[in-house]
Amino acid sequence: MNKVFLSIGSNEGNRLELLRSAIRNIKNLAFVEYLNHSFVYETRPMYNMNQPYFLNMVIEIQTSIKPLELLDATQGIERKIGRKKTYLKNQSRVIDIDILDYDNRILNDEQLILPHPGIIERMFVLKPWSDINPEYILPNMEKSIFELMSDIKLEANVIKLYTKII
Repeated sequence: MNKVFLSIGSNEGNRLELLRSAIRNIKNLAFVEYLNHSFVYETRPMYNMNQPYFLNMVIEIQTSIKPLELLDATQGIERKIGRKKTYLKNQSRVIDIDILDYDNRILNDEQLILPHPGIIERMFVLKPWSDINPEYILPNMEKSIFELMSDIKLEANVIKLYTKII
């Protein structure tokens, strides 16, 4: 089995219920074992400030399928929950599920880059990830998740809202 970390975010509709729905759908995948989840954080939009605040969290799973198959599965869940395909980056979204790291592998495919290239600049990923595995070290880094988080000075933009959501 391969250890995987996913980020889940939403800034439209009933954000908390949308996160719950994403987790339920991930748990229902036959090839996934659900391991852990972070607290839920409310965060300001990072790139396009003209949109609602996000709820974000990180979950840890194990899976027997390949990274691109997992990407297909998570994109299917996004569509099922109501995400519409858009080619504009950094826009509001009903749900967003990103593969952050897949069993400490490096992958550079046109569909998927692993580890996720935005991790080191995103407190909304690092803070929740540090809840469940602060000592984790990405394959192309020499710092732990906690150390990467300490390098960013935007913690005021990340507010813990919920401890348990499922």
